[in-house]
Amino acid sequence: MEKYLQISQDILNSMREGEYKSGDKLPSINQLSKEYNCSRGTVIRAYLNLKEQQFVYVKNKSGYYSSFIPERSKKSTGYHLESGNPLMGTFHIPYAKQSLSLALEAYQMESLDADVVGVSNVVKQLTKTLSNMGIYTKEDSLFLTMGIQQTVYTLFKMKFPNNRKNILLEEPTYRFVVDIFLETPHENIYTIKRTKDGFDLLELEAIFKTKEIKFFYLTPRNHNPLGTTLSVNQRNKIVALAQEYDVYIAEDDYFLDANYIPNYTTLHYLASGKNCIFLGSFTKILPYLRIGFVIVPAELQEFYHAAVDKIMHTAYYTPPLISQSMLGILIQNNFLEKNKSMINSELKNKIKMIKKCIAHWDKTIVNYTGFDGYYSSIQFKDNFSIDQLIENLKKLNIFVVSNISNYFFKQHFDNSIRISIAKVTAKEISEAFPIIYEEIIKLNVD
Repeated sequence: MEKYLQISQDILNSMREGEYKSGDKLPSINQLSKEYNCSRGTVIRAYLNLKEQQFVYVKNKSGYYSSFIPERSKKSTGYHLESGNPLMGTFHIPYAKQSLSLALEAYQMESLDADVVGVSNVVKQLTKTLSNMGIYTKEDSLFLTMGIQQTVYTLFKMKFPNNRKNILLEEPTYRFVVDIFLETPHENIYTIKRTKDGFDLLELEAIFKTKEIKFFYLTPRNHNPLGTTLSVNQRNKIVALAQEYDVYIAEDDYFLDANYIPNYTTLHYLASGKNCIFLGSFTKILPYLRIGFVIVPAELQEFYHAAVDKIMHTAYYTPPLISQSMLGILIQNNFLEKNKSMINSELKNKIKMIKKCIAHWDKTIVNYTGFDGYYSSIQFKDNFSIDQLIENLKKLNIFVVSNISNYFFKQHFDNSIRISIAKVTAKEISEAFPIIYEEIIKLNVD
């Protein structure tokens, strides 16, 4: 991340955490220049970046002042660790306003009945942007959607060239995906356990070899709810097994590279696109836009079009034109990249604070899993009452949720809770986590 963006993000974090309230004077240019060992010009650029977003204002011959107003309403008081949906303010509202205005002007001649492919210019821009993330595809293989859930539902409904009906899910997994598959006969659903270390690859091969799997749905990085990322060895082996046994992979990469993982390669890249469907979403990065995309291999596109045509008779599938248009402007003006950098910087600070908080936790009582993305899980012994823990924390205005909804087969539930840091600051983590551990100790049964 460029130095000026780092300074901007650090100042913004300080304002979010209450160190500087609206109207407070912010550190001087000279002070920050010394603190960050950079030029005055870099600090000025950082302040101008915040001024552009209307987070600071200038008083002549006096300096820079905070104009930050906390985004939380009275209804959202407390520590909300139960939801993975970020606050609307995660993406800076001035960027949103400017993008909306430009989108209305730039795309005014586009038809409102844009087909399943999406607005051609946006698809072209997105294809180029994805290549910068290491996700390579041709424009005619990229389709805009309302999001991951709609795409998974389409894959569930559509025919595949391997002529199979059975679906393999990792467990635990994204709970809304579990909900989608609950309507299918259970004999057509198989699951494989995912731990902090990934999958038992011998078990995976046995399933691929004997169970006539149509596709395998998984989230290789920034897993929800574990907060883990599969090793490169696991990713390579999964790709090799899928191609050997003609199983399609549905790779959910909902957070894209907003949480930067060095040298990460997607399954789609490792597979050269063969037997791999890539699902992406901007919901976590652009919370006011419901928009995603899917990369569909050539041999699946006819089946995909047929399934989407049926769905569009009764429900929305393609994102609204204004959402597509705004995405195009956000990419074109580099707002998307700027916001991803800020999310990544803020996320690192939050995760650093979590590691500090749990450093002394007794590992014989709690098994804390995951430091990738917004999510992590805490697993307990079988005789530990997580329902009571959730209730006790709720009384203390700390909100967490059980992982039971992330299991298709409830008997596989591992007595764990999910922690999401999408809606909290590093300071709030430092306040909430000691209380969580204190309540865990009170309830612990040997």
